[in-house]
Amino acid sequence: MAAGRCVQVGNPDRRLDAATLRDWAHTAVGDLITHTDEINQLNVFPVADSDTGTNMLFTMRSALAEANTEAASGEVARVAAALSSGALHGARGNSGVILSQILRGLADVTAAEEGTADPTVVDAALLGAGLRHGVELVITSMGGREVPGTIVSVLQAAAAAVEQCAARGGALAVAVT
Repeated sequence: MAAGRCVQVGNPDRRLDAATLRDWAHTAVGDLITHTDEINQLNVFPVADSDTGTNMLFTMRSALAEANTEAASGEVARVAAALSSGALHGARGNSGVILSQILRGLADVTAAEEGTADPTVVDAALLGAGLRHGVELVITSMGGREVPGTIVSVLQAAAAAVEQCAARGGALAVAVT
């Protein structure tokens, strides 16, 4: 996304439904496998322990395994809850806990939307709310202390960008492709 505006990427008709959310998790695992060493070399707050990528990979694999059990349900809230639960149970290290809180943010807001017009699809506004809630959960899990220049800053920027695109009627494809 470019600063201050929404940029269309990918298929504008693609929607974040249960199958797409599960496919995203699968892609995330593949990308983490590819970039684990690179991520491990990053200086990550609060401790550069050289295992951030490994911890995120193990956490995301656990999330995906759980989501695979719910993917056929067709219910995005169930897949999001499964991702959250799997990540929480498989979380390794600080980075795994942070990842589990981000997924919990999405799970919480999709669960709150059940019974609305289309609970099987996440739109840009709902994704933005999920990211924002995830930011709050991460800050809480870190003792309520936000440290600028960390993953929290990145999460806040992502949430703000998705919320801005949603407010302007931007497509979800901007955020998920």
